[in-house]
Amino acid sequence: MSPWLDIATLEKMKHADGRFVAVSAANLPFLLCSGMQVHLVPPRIDVPRQLTVASVTEERASSAVISFVEALSADQAQELVGCHCVVARQSVEDEVGDAVRMCSALSAGLQGWMVYDEHAGRIGQILDFVEHPTQITLSVDTLAGPKLVPLVDELVVSFDEDARVITMRLPAGLLEV
Repeated sequence: MSPWLDIATLEKMKHADGRFVAVSAANLPFLLCSGMQVHLVPPRIDVPRQLTVASVTEERASSAVISFVEALSADQAQELVGCHCVVARQSVEDEVGDAVRMCSALSAGLQGWMVYDEHAGRIGQILDFVEHPTQITLSVDTLAGPKLVPLVDELVVSFDEDARVITMRLPAGLLEV
């Protein structure tokens, strides 16, 4: 399991004063908070690679306006747009629920876990997963063959580590593709 967790992307500058609109990465809830130290990936030339979050305002479920303790010029701030905020996994694991546990389980391997739909019942067993910058996709062995299922927060109903079961609310027709 990686000791690092990609938790947000600096989507755009809010104003020329160094504030950013940050969006949750990998379908996690918004996890950035004041005092949190983040590493910026990919690194940029002549711009700090590590910053400390000063404030989080205008918070929504998956985004917020953030500022950093370190002073950034307008040019430096513009260079950081598109960067991912990566934090030490240990620094956030104790503060959040299922989302980080899901990422931990993914890192450990979800192969063999069962996927259920809350209406259709048993969907199948997880064969593999692919972690993209914006979401995780599960390869599930269904009766109709392997199907790709996005593992996004909006679709997950429950996540049971002990039973090794993920219950989801899948959109109609998703498994027919």
